[in-house]
Amino acid sequence: MMMPFIKQAPMVTFKKPIGSVSVSGHKFVGAPVPCGVTITRMRYVMALSSDVEYLNSRDATIMGSRNGHAPIYLWYTLTLKGYEGIRQDVERCMRNAHILKVMLEQCGIKTMLNDLSNTVVFERPREEAFVRKWQLACEGDIAHVVVMPNITIDKLEEFVQDYVNSRARVSIAAAKRIASDARAAEASEGSDAEC
Repeated sequence: MMMPFIKQAPMVTFKKPIGSVSVSGHKFVGAPVPCGVTITRMRYVMALSSDVEYLNSRDATIMGSRNGHAPIYLWYTLTLKGYEGIRQDVERCMRNAHILKVMLEQCGIKTMLNDLSNTVVFERPREEAFVRKWQLACEGDIAHVVVMPNITIDKLEEFVQDYVNSRARVSIAAAKRIASDARAAEASEGSDAEC
C-alpha cells in the first residue's frame, strides 16, 4: 500500500516477472477487521477458481466465500482519506520510522531500517514484561515494530524511554546478582579460612 507513495521506490508492475501483489487492509489502511486485496495473473486465478453449482458461476476466492463488510471498510477509508491523505500517512510513517531508528541508536540499541519500509528492527528486549506491554513481535534475538499512521512522536519517545528503563532494570538486576554471588563466595572463603 505504501510503495506507490514512496518516491525512491521501484515501480510495481506486472511487466516485471512477479506473480502477485497483495495489500493488507487492516494494517496500514486501518480496516477494523482482517482483510486484504490480492491482484494476480489470470493463470493463477484460473488455477484457484472452481465452479459453484448453486451460484451458477465460478468462485475465485481463496476460502470460497467473502466477507461483504471488508470491501466496504476499505472503500470507505480509501474514499475518506483520498490520494493526498494516504500520501501524507505514508510520509508520516516513513518519517516516524526513521525518527524511531535514530532515537534507539542514540540510546545504544542496535537497529535496522530498510529505506522503503516502516518496520524498525532492533535488539530483542531481555525483559519479557516489556515485550508483553508493547506487544512486540520477536524472533530469536531480534524484535520489530511497524510504525503506523496513528503513532505519534510522543508515543515513540515513550517507547524508547520505557525500553531504556527496561534495559537499565535488567542490567542493575544482573549487577546485583554478581555482587550477591561475590559476597557469598567471599563469605565462603572467610569461613574456610577460620577452619
